[in-house]
Amino acid sequence: MNCYREYGPAPRRGSSQVNVGHVVIGGAAPIVVQSMTNTDTADVPATVKQVAELARAGSALRIAGMPPLTIVVGNSQGVKMTYAGKAVDLARHTKFEVARLTLE
Repeated sequence: MNCYREYGPAPRRGSSQVNVGHVVIGGAAPIVVQSMTNTDTADVPATVKQVAELARAGSALRIAGMPPLTIVVGNSQGVKMTYAGKAVDLARHTKFEVARLTLE
């Protein structure tokens, strides 16, 4: 968003809200930006580094794969997770702030 201190943030232009798959765009919906890693996914340290940088920037992570998915989530109290459109209760799978679970 362009912002000049003396004027504040630039106003958003009005638009219609539409759904693109499960993503709402336009209207009063938050701005959505899609990002992908550009690493070889076999290079786990480099891929994890890029994903962590996206998370630190405040992005919502959407991960796709074929079940079963083995998930390890650090700082699980600060994470909201959904799978197949339903909330996942990470507290049930958390020990020492790390959740470990398999999604079928």
